[in-house]
Amino acid sequence: YIAQVDEARSMSVTKLYDCLIRRPFFQQENRQLECFNSVSAAYEKACNFSLERGLVLVTGSFLTVAAVRERCDTL
Repeated sequence: YIAQVDEARSMSVTKLYDCLIRRPFFQQENRQLECFNSVSAAYEKACNFSLERGLVLVTGSFLTVAAVRERCDTL
């Protein structure tokens, strides 16, 4: 899952998607890449997708991690 970060300097999620989807990793069968308008929405989807007590790894900037921390407080 990739998401748009609410920061003027951030690359748009659609541009990031266009760059990543051409990579060999995503050309393999059963590889998916989903875009979200917010980090919170992407994190929620990842949590719902993971198995009970599954691990969701979040990478990115401090802004990305801050958005997820805020979302964790509401779950």
